[in-house]
Amino acid sequence: MPRQELHPWLRPLWRRLAVMAALLAWLAFEFWYEPFGTWFYIVMAVTIYAVWELFGHRVPRNE
Repeated sequence: MPRQELHPWLRPLWRRLAVMAALLAWLAFEFWYEPFGTWFYIVMAVTIYAVWELFGHRVPRNE
C-alpha cells in the first residue's frame, strides 16, 4: 500500500510537535484527575495513534 502524505497543515515539524504537546498535556490531566478512567484510555489511544501517524512510519517530503 503506498504511503500517504501528511496533510499540508501538518508538514511543519513545529505543528506536529504542538499537536503532540497538547495531547500529552491532556493525557497528563486525565491521569491526574481520574487515573485509568475511560477518558484516560481514550486519550492514550489517540496519543499513540498520533505518534505513529505524525512521527512513526513516514518522513514528510520537503517542498
